[in-house]
Amino acid sequence: DDEPLRPAGAYLLKQTTRTVRARIEAVADRLDVNTLDRIAADTVSTNDIVGLTLRTAQPLIHDEYSRIRATGAFILIDELTHRTVGAGMIEA
Repeated sequence: DDEPLRPAGAYLLKQTTRTVRARIEAVADRLDVNTLDRIAADTVSTNDIVGLTLRTAQPLIHDEYSRIRATGAFILIDELTHRTVGAGMIEA
């Protein structure tokens, strides 16, 4: 999506065949793609690569992305516009 991720926004998280409501709890850091350094961040702009914490309305069965990609990946969908706003990988 062209709009940046809203940390307080309402999203749908789609992982495998399951879709649940999700909220962003915290943005931990942003990856500087030029230096590969992690920089503290609290906002997310379009095309940023960030580490963040999500809370889902229901539990999900998942694995770490490095172990099983199919159950360790997800997409975030804006609950109002139904546009895809991000893709993610689950880490421990």
